[in-house]
Amino acid sequence: MDTRYLRCFMAVAEHLNLTKAAHQLCLTQSAVSYQITALEREMDVKLFERAPNSVKLTHPGLLLKEGLKGVMDSYDDLVASVQRAAAGATKSLSIGFLWAVKKLFLPPIIKGFRSKHPDVFLQVNHYDLVPLALALEKDDLDIAFTLAVGLPNTAGISTQVLFSERVVVVMAADHPLAQRESLSYADLKGVDFVDILRPLKVSAEAWVAKLCAAHGYTPRIVERFPDMESLFLAVELGAGVAVFPRYRAEAHASDRVVLVDMVGEGSTSDFVVAWKQDTRNPAVHAFLAEMGVNASPPSPSAASLDSCTGE
Repeated sequence: MDTRYLRCFMAVAEHLNLTKAAHQLCLTQSAVSYQITALEREMDVKLFERAPNSVKLTHPGLLLKEGLKGVMDSYDDLVASVQRAAAGATKSLSIGFLWAVKKLFLPPIIKGFRSKHPDVFLQVNHYDLVPLALALEKDDLDIAFTLAVGLPNTAGISTQVLFSERVVVVMAADHPLAQRESLSYADLKGVDFVDILRPLKVSAEAWVAKLCAAHGYTPRIVERFPDMESLFLAVELGAGVAVFPRYRAEAHASDRVVLVDMVGEGSTSDFVVAWKQDTRNPAVHAFLAEMGVNASPPSPSAASLDSCTGE
């Protein structure tokens, strides 16, 4: 399968607009339409519902979009690694982040690091919460900017809190609790929850379950969804409530959905920078130093970026 078709699909799926996708890809609108049609023909699946002035993902299209996020990131990482090897690059740093971190402060830190270390090949990619934690755990990433509750319960990961984000309950505008100014986990006893379909039981879900258990109940999750768009539609239709950091909820909310602040224990979630304690990559320590984070190298063999050989 031609990767150009997949990149074209991802651009249209992201914008849900052929003109905007064409602009991003530097193609004509007709070329974008042709590639999407060719992909649908090759897969024998209808990926978009087309209207005169818009496109909408079908359910198979939604599944392909979610699945391709990790696949395309892995492909790009592989290509970058091959290109680094061909160019003889010996210093590299791979960083993963959630959108909230990028919006708040990541770009100036990266710019400052690049100006001081132009010989370091810097790979920076956006991830969702669960894939980000797994990538750090498997050493696919050197540094992760993520929610503390999303990290695996694994020894050997160092973190430093960057800021805290308010946690909110997301519910339909006509939900019985929608008029409340704030809610605690005790208030959610007996309420139906909806959640994201996760590939495994991760710490973020266990964190919510633990907070509910402290009030004598297990969260009643009535349905799980493969993507945020489907989940928020279900919330809007009254299927249940969901608990998310405010930044994540605001990115998908509509005027038919209400966000109510949580109060008490578990009402905030810490954003952290995380890295492996035993990393031998001196670029990690140089980048953390650029942030003002003190992370001493584990041994003299990783003492300075200038001595990095990549061997």
